[in-house]
Amino acid sequence: MAFPPVFTDVWDITQPPDTQLANLLGQDDRNIKLDVMQRLSLLSGLFANRPTPETVNATWGGAGFGILYFSTDTKQIFQWNGGAWVDISSSFLSLGYKLEGTNIVPVTVANTTVATVLQTLPIAANDIGVGQTFYFDASGIIGDTAAAAITIQVFLDAVEIDVGGALIQLATVNNQLWSLRGFFTGLTTGVTGTISDAQFTWASSVSGGGFKNNATALGAAFNIDTTSAHNLTLKATWSTGNALNTITQNTFTCYRIG
Repeated sequence: MAFPPVFTDVWDITQPPDTQLANLLGQDDRNIKLDVMQRLSLLSGLFANRPTPETVNATWGGAGFGILYFSTDTKQIFQWNGGAWVDISSSFLSLGYKLEGTNIVPVTVANTTVATVLQTLPIAANDIGVGQTFYFDASGIIGDTAAAAITIQVFLDAVEIDVGGALIQLATVNNQLWSLRGFFTGLTTGVTGTISDAQFTWASSVSGGGFKNNATALGAAFNIDTTSAHNLTLKATWSTGNALNTITQNTFTCYRIG
C-alpha cells in the first residue's frame, strides 16, 4: 500500500445493504479490513498528509471531541471537530517542547548603518499555535573602536516583531562579547494570525555585565500568517558608520514551548 493511501472506498455506514448477496460476505469482510487499515494508517504522518474525513454519513468529530492526527514533522496533535483540524498540542504538556533550530555558522557584518541580516532560523508552516511561546538565544562578538552604539532587531521575514530593538551602548573596546535572549507568543492562528511582540534582554562583557531588560514596553500584536513558513532573523544596525565597527553572531537557537 502506497503512503499516503488514497481511500479505496468512501466510508458509508449504509453499505452493504441488507439485500446484499450472501456469497459476497467474504468480499465485504475484506473491504472492511482494507477501509479500516487505510484510515488507521493516516492517524499520523507529515503535516501535509492530514486527511479530510468523509462526511457522507459518518460523524468524525464535533465540539470538544474528534479523531486525532499526530503530525510527526511539526510535532503537533490535531483533533477533527467536524469541519477542521484543531491544534490541541498544548493539552499534552509532555509533548509541548520543540527545538525549532540552531545556527552555529558565524556571520560578520561591518560598518552598517541600515538593518543588516545576521543569522536566520526557519519556523515551519503551522508551527505557531495559540499560547505557544518561542524562546531564542543568540551570542557573538562586537568589534568597536569608534565608541558607537548598535541596535539588534528581531524579524519574522520582513516584519520587525520587537518594539524598537535592543540598543547596546558600547565602550571603546575590541572583541566585546554580547548575548541576547527573547521570546514571543502565538495569540491567534490562520492567514490573519497574530503574535505578541518579542521581548528580550541583552548583555555585554563591558557595558555593566549581566543581563538587562530592554527598555521597550509591550506593544500591539503583530499580524503573521501562521499557515506559512517564516524565517526568524536578527538584524544589526550601527549608529554611525566606521569601517572598524563589526559585529559577529556565532550562535542562534530557537525552541517552542506549548
